[in-house]
Amino acid sequence: MDREGKIYFDSNRSGGKGDYSIWVASDAHSEPALFELIDSEGDEREIAMNDTFLVFSAQKRPGNLGGYDLWISVKQDLEEKALPPGHRLIQKHPLP
Repeated sequence: MDREGKIYFDSNRSGGKGDYSIWVASDAHSEPALFELIDSEGDEREIAMNDTFLVFSAQKRPGNLGGYDLWISVKQDLEEKALPPGHRLIQKHPLP
């Protein structure tokens, strides 16, 4: 939940592009809407957020390195607009 009371969660409910998608509801009593800017054909799950960042794990997302990678989306302004996720937080590196 963000400081304005919006609730972000992952779900496999119908309407998303992948098996699991991120949804947002304006409060506990409103109908959730698909967070379309983040949604992909992959599985977006396990959200963590603060006033600036939304971090989530995803698999089968274009650009994934395999398994569940961590992705980040940065809010552009105080109107809750977000940049499309384009940064993986964890990179896989070969062992020496």
